[in-house]
Amino acid sequence: MSTLTHSRTALPTLFWTLLLALSGALRAAPPDLTATGVIPTIDRSETYNLGPTGLRGWIHLSGGAGNTHGADGTMTGESRQILVTVASTPGSAVLAVDDVILGAMAAGSGTVPNFSSDARKALGAAIGEAEKTEAGTLRVKRWRAGTVTDENIPMTIMGDYTATAPYSCPKSTLVLANARNKLVGQLLANTSFLSSDWSGAISALALLAGVQSGDPDFAAVQTRLQTYARSLASAGPVDGGLPIWDWAYEGLFLAEYDLATGDANVLPGINSYPLKLVQSQSINGTFGHGPSVLRPDGSGRRMNTGYGPVNAIGIV
Repeated sequence: MSTLTHSRTALPTLFWTLLLALSGALRAAPPDLTATGVIPTIDRSETYNLGPTGLRGWIHLSGGAGNTHGADGTMTGESRQILVTVASTPGSAVLAVDDVILGAMAAGSGTVPNFSSDARKALGAAIGEAEKTEAGTLRVKRWRAGTVTDENIPMTIMGDYTATAPYSCPKSTLVLANARNKLVGQLLANTSFLSSDWSGAISALALLAGVQSGDPDFAAVQTRLQTYARSLASAGPVDGGLPIWDWAYEGLFLAEYDLATGDANVLPGINSYPLKLVQSQSINGTFGHGPSVLRPDGSGRRMNTGYGPVNAIGIV
């Protein structure tokens, strides 16, 4: 009986083991970026921001072509190399477009080892170590036109995250301050920075929360936020395309702006956005990328449009 029981439980396990092994074998292996003629074949439409290095790079995606979700990609677990596609400071001092990063580590003695795990995650971990007060330097193994060398990229000292991060954490506070200053700089340099879509509303939310009285350019930021909020409230939800994400975040911004400022001019928008969203919800309580429409069966019930429900937007 024990043998029979063992065989019955082992068969499904064996089946799935073989299936997983087969699926892994069918995946395209990561290309060797240092091999002759490979770099020109790389599709650079989907790349990763490489943190504070000032670099952007192509990283192999597990699953091959078709298993991507836009510019942020998907899983990179099989990657062991990073192709530099954009180089600006501080990384541009030692890395240029078409260089390949083969490995990384924080400042220390010895040769920089090649990546032995997910190159994206390993680089991120090395950057975190390099930003600590005892480091300040990111070391990378660089391949350039057939020559491999170890190079140093200076990192701004940020300290380390505390166990309570982001609360009572100097590094978290510094990250927030840097992000706030970057957003303010972009806002003041670009009159169209706060666009009428979800990205503009999210940027406005960040500026509303992050720029406080006494901060540089506080008055200028408030003026821009007021103009943006009143324009959204006056125009109301704009139909066309797949606007559910836009309406949700624009309505959320208007509500937070009213709570922060008491500006009665935005009240019409605070009324119109929720009403439009309620009318756009399906009979199932879900939202699609576009407003719901009446079912053709004459029942009066509404169904989603777009490619399936986007449950996360219901939270907003």
